[in-house]
Amino acid sequence: MAHTPALVPSDPVTPLKAQSFDTLLSKFSLTEKYPTLVEFISNGFPIGPMPPVTETIIQRNHISSADDIAIVRDNFMEEVKLKRMIGPMSIKQAQWALSSCFRTSPVGLVPKANSPGKFRVIRDLSYCGSAGHSVNDLIPADRPTRWVAASEFACQVSKIFASLFNLLRTSWMRFLTLVRQTRFRRGAFWR
Repeated sequence: MAHTPALVPSDPVTPLKAQSFDTLLSKFSLTEKYPTLVEFISNGFPIGPMPPVTETIIQRNHISSADDIAIVRDNFMEEVKLKRMIGPMSIKQAQWALSSCFRTSPVGLVPKANSPGKFRVIRDLSYCGSAGHSVNDLIPADRPTRWVAASEFACQVSKIFASLFNLLRTSWMRFLTLVRQTRFRRGAFWR
């Protein structure tokens, strides 16, 4: 059975609900402090102001054996299935779907720690190749990136949700205190 490529990029798949963030940011007057958060949750987080891509550049991958190619293909098809990637598609289809030229970075495999015979697919954003500069070279120095384990990222997100929860709880407690004070002053607020 042939795979039909998804030719139009879809919304990013994320467990985060942009509308809920928008509601909470507005409710607690935090929209000004985090003006792009809802947009980035909805459309993806940019890695920085990148120059326009004026030509399509396709770098050769760091893999060569049939076994390695199969591992990467299976990984990519899983990403497509989970809607975290679109494809497969031809160069022309990709240019149409992205409405522009594009640039690829080579993929490769690295052994998974503590998992003999298992590999992790990497995208080599530090590879210059025929472009003369890497994707990482284009990221401004004031926007450094740091890769962390999924568990550490989850911990950081949990801390954000915990602080929002505490903010909600504090607001709710203030509301209840106000209601109780009103009840005793007016007598008819509660049954």
